[in-house]
Amino acid sequence: MEEAIRACEELFRVPRRVARVILPSIRARDVKAAAPGAVAELRKHTEDDALSRTRMIKRVIHARRALLKHIERREGKQRRGYAPAWGSDVYYWGDVVPRTLRLGQYLYYRGAISRRMLDDALEWQKRKRPMTGQIALRYRMISPRQFALLLYMQNEYALFGEAAKAHGILDDKELKKIFEAQKRYQCRIGDYFVQMGVIPRERMDDYHNDLCEHNMIHAA
Repeated sequence: MEEAIRACEELFRVPRRVARVILPSIRARDVKAAAPGAVAELRKHTEDDALSRTRMIKRVIHARRALLKHIERREGKQRRGYAPAWGSDVYYWGDVVPRTLRLGQYLYYRGAISRRMLDDALEWQKRKRPMTGQIALRYRMISPRQFALLLYMQNEYALFGEAAKAHGILDDKELKKIFEAQKRYQCRIGDYFVQMGVIPRERMDDYHNDLCEHNMIHAA
């Protein structure tokens, strides 16, 4: 734990008290998105000292590795023994509702998946989607330090974007760009059921075609 806290201090350039608070919330994607920005900041501030720059970049790389290792251990413990509780779940019986549907809804109303499976798939989709702060880091709209401080202050706000806007770090135009990127990175829910072995790929393609026809009929 101590090594991970020091790594968090090093990568995000924040005081120890901040690093300790945000460490449980830091994800692997946060670390991977922050590292290039941290290196860029070092290059900018050590232009005339190649030796110091090299030494500090090595420290960033070490911090990145230490944090990823810590997160892998933490998430491994959380996943251990987990299995979707689908055995006694309820499936839909009846006709498909006569309105336009998303793929997950259509699969449920076709009886291909249960309600629990749909909820699990939506949660998986949410986890796979890059968070607002991760995209802001990737686009260099914020520095790793700003990301960490916003994460530290986020308990005052419902969303990361709200905190960034309230503190004048991101404006409406930048947030709009982030939200548009977030939609592009959205994982397809059908892939979840294929990966979990619930529905074969060929059958999923058939369901998708059926859904297109269903929505064309009920689009009006």
